[in-house]
Amino acid sequence: MSATRAAYLWSRFRAIALGRISTACVLTFLAAVVALASPSSASAVGWVTWQVTHNDTSEGPPLICGNWITFERDSEIYIRNLVTGEEMRLTSNTLQEEWPDISRRYVVWDRWDGQQWTVMAWDCATGLTFPTALHGLYPSVSGSRVVCEQIDMIQGSYFAQVAAQTLPGGGALYLTWDMNQNQHPRIGRDLVVWSGLMSPGYFTAEIFKADLALGGGPVRLTDDSSNDTSPDTDGLVIVWTQCPATSEDAEIWGHTPVLGLTAALTNNSVYDGFPAVSFPRITYVSYAAGNTTVQVQVLDLWTFTTTTLGTTRILYESQKAEIDGPRVVWIDHDGHDFEIWAAAYCSFDDVPHTHPNYFAIQSLADLLIISGYGGNRFGPDDLVRRAQYAKMVVGALNIPVSEASWLDTAPPFQDLGPDNPLDLYPHDYVAAAAANKITLGTTPTKFDPWSNVTRAQVVTMALRGASLWWKVPLPAVPAGWVGHLTFTDPTHGGYMRQADYLGILDGIVGLGPGWNPWAPATRAEVAQILWATRDVLMP
Repeated sequence: MSATRAAYLWSRFRAIALGRISTACVLTFLAAVVALASPSSASAVGWVTWQVTHNDTSEGPPLICGNWITFERDSEIYIRNLVTGEEMRLTSNTLQEEWPDISRRYVVWDRWDGQQWTVMAWDCATGLTFPTALHGLYPSVSGSRVVCEQIDMIQGSYFAQVAAQTLPGGGALYLTWDMNQNQHPRIGRDLVVWSGLMSPGYFTAEIFKADLALGGGPVRLTDDSSNDTSPDTDGLVIVWTQCPATSEDAEIWGHTPVLGLTAALTNNSVYDGFPAVSFPRITYVSYAAGNTTVQVQVLDLWTFTTTTLGTTRILYESQKAEIDGPRVVWIDHDGHDFEIWAAAYCSFDDVPHTHPNYFAIQSLADLLIISGYGGNRFGPDDLVRRAQYAKMVVGALNIPVSEASWLDTAPPFQDLGPDNPLDLYPHDYVAAAAANKITLGTTPTKFDPWSNVTRAQVVTMALRGASLWWKVPLPAVPAGWVGHLTFTDPTHGGYMRQADYLGILDGIVGLGPGWNPWAPATRAEVAQILWATRDVLMP
């Protein structure tokens, strides 16, 4: 498939993948592209790369979730915060601990006790470590679900199967039970992907997927004479390496389950392999035959442009570069041993990758849910008006908006005046929020669009909207649970306590007894809460 054809097909996906990207969002994005193209000697926009670890011990390949990475060092498992530099050792024993992965809730890894492999888990909320029901290799975790490659005997021979478990106490669920060699499963939300060496002969490998929300039955995604290996998914996109049986060349391919669209994402004369995906970016490694330098590449699916982030010395599949949102991590040799490197993409001069809310702000900007003021400025400390927040929360929840959302003949509120039929903001966003019960107004007839939105209102509208629009039940907070806040307002107190319990307030600067829920919310706080709501509650 030609690069032109691939770009065309993926342009269709990029326009649909987020569910409902409004014309206003697209125009905002195009304006941002123009702004980025303008020269600015003082601009910090673009990719920033740095070395994370500096020691005399080799680190294993890092995995990433938000601000945190996990990795193996001297057969022990560690986690590290990329913003603060805080590092914590999770294991301390004489056992073999390796191949960790991390989600917002759990860190998982392999433990060899001399007799068998066991997938272990560390609960980020409680700090407790426990064995899972899985006994396999290369665990992958998303949310509370973990998968691994598990060796089992069928008809007197050993075969690699894919097994899954919902943590903390679920039983093992086999997604395969066949005579293929099913290898290196990866999970993103409910979607599991893996590569299967096909029986009989095991000469070619194909890509399989299974949707746990639909029961987990395996579906064969590829059926060709090439070797299709090293798949990855974020739940929205599936990527893998395709290597023709008669060629040393390899390319990156992608598939969107929602559209059923498959296309080549690279098309060149070098080896491109070991991809990882976090929409709207894909990272992979690239090298020419006979060349010992391996380049870490990142492909932007909005612009279909590729950037080289650095070099690495990939030894095999489990040491590939990893990506989450705007951050990429990998290992490279510094001349003495293997150290961890990282890169981060910045759209705004005033939100560097060291900003405490960088990940949330940049992730929502990447998805066209929020934007800056122009001139590469976001204004993280600026306050947010209620009209502005209506647009932000509707976008974060993927609620469709059109000029038909607001009718001057039947307005949901009386204090916005007549609608501008050439602009969705603010009337149509406010109407969409009101129609879906996200906002009830400050009174039945008043929205108060130009007043600053409070922190309490931000949390209430985000959680109420997630519950109603996504039809996600909000969990009851256990009796006696002690959080960061003691806020008992009859309208907002319950939502604030649930947000605190779910971790949606984690990352808010200054959160604690002195944090005032009635204070006006800043743009950074709004971005953090909306990103965390999507991350925790979006199905």
